[in-house]
Amino acid sequence: MLTREPTEQMIAEWKRVFKENRGKLSPDRKTGAEVDKYFRRKYAPLPYADEEFLQLVREDLLSNQFSREKLPKGAVPHIVAYKAGNVLAGIDLVSVFFHVEKRRYGKRRKFTTTCLFSADWMKGIWKIISSCRSIYG
Repeated sequence: MLTREPTEQMIAEWKRVFKENRGKLSPDRKTGAEVDKYFRRKYAPLPYADEEFLQLVREDLLSNQFSREKLPKGAVPHIVAYKAGNVLAGIDLVSVFFHVEKRRYGKRRKFTTTCLFSADWMKGIWKIISSCRSIYG
């Protein structure tokens, strides 16, 4: 997130990162069902049918504009949830939104993500730059 007026050096650096990394990225290739299958195979979680948690994941998805835009027009989220140790995970099979919480000593730490690289999303230089920095360092 840009919190100040960019300098010429910042702009030059962003252009360099964009030019070097744009070809490394590709649009999403996994569906919600594929992400769900991978998660279940990799972590062997137990189903978690807690309605409060399912609602929390749904609200988290719908409260974020970018995640909400990943839902096709007129579609509603279809969330599945799992528990593995002290980790709770919710996956929306429609938008591929992924919500993970680690609960320890009565405290919650939340992580959320949406598969980011849609073809429309990749048109934005700012998004490409921030993703390349987080992925490639």
